[in-house]
Amino acid sequence: MKDLEKQEEARIAHLQLKAHQETIAGLRQLRCRTCVWTSRGLESAHAALKVQAQELEKKKHQLLQMESNLKETMFQTEVFKKQIETQNVALENVEKERFRDAWREGGQLMTLS
Repeated sequence: MKDLEKQEEARIAHLQLKAHQETIAGLRQLRCRTCVWTSRGLESAHAALKVQAQELEKKKHQLLQMESNLKETMFQTEVFKKQIETQNVALENVEKERFRDAWREGGQLMTLS
């Protein structure tokens, strides 16, 4: 009897071992599939991030170009402003000189009369 019990215990242990081995094999397959899915997901995310990085780099370049253009425009505006101020001073001086000349001529005419 003891031999039969031992054989039965061995058979049960063998079945349990086989079940555990199948469970382990199934978990390994699941882990492999999960790794593949994760890897694909990471590759997809990496590709998307790479596209976003390229777009951001392009926008950065555009912003730098716009900044450069703005600085140039501001510089030219200051140059024009100074030119206008210089012209205004010159015109004021001409007007003052004409006024003085007209006043002198008017004053001389009055004294001659």
